[in-house]
Amino acid sequence: MEISTFITIYKLQKQIDELSEMKKAVYYAVNSPSLSGIRSTSPADPTAKAFYKLQAIDEKITEAILKRSAAASSALRWMYTKPVPVTVRRILINRYMMCLSWKDTGRRIGSNPETARIMLYRYFKDNAAQDTGTTEKQA
Repeated sequence: MEISTFITIYKLQKQIDELSEMKKAVYYAVNSPSLSGIRSTSPADPTAKAFYKLQAIDEKITEAILKRSAAASSALRWMYTKPVPVTVRRILINRYMMCLSWKDTGRRIGSNPETARIMLYRYFKDNAAQDTGTTEKQA
């Protein structure tokens, strides 16, 4: 497993959060044309437009959730079947699964953010050859 898998999980969660905010913006009553006094210039029903927009956002959220779930389950399976150090496991879960900042991740493991980041990247650098089945001599 590579760090890119965890970065993908992180990005998918951020995408889900962004889409959820877009969905809230559609529901936000102050933006409603009827409350602001703005008349629609298009002949279509604004309620129907909002419904279809919400439906499209919901489909994107569902797709992102499914992708994130699949990636997260394989990542968790990997973390608990390989001899991953507990500290590295905690960094991966806090940073990439829970989408915490490096500062908060470092605080949760009792370290500073830079040490947590270095520890994680060193682990993946040192173990990259083992995961692919090659050794340093073969590379």
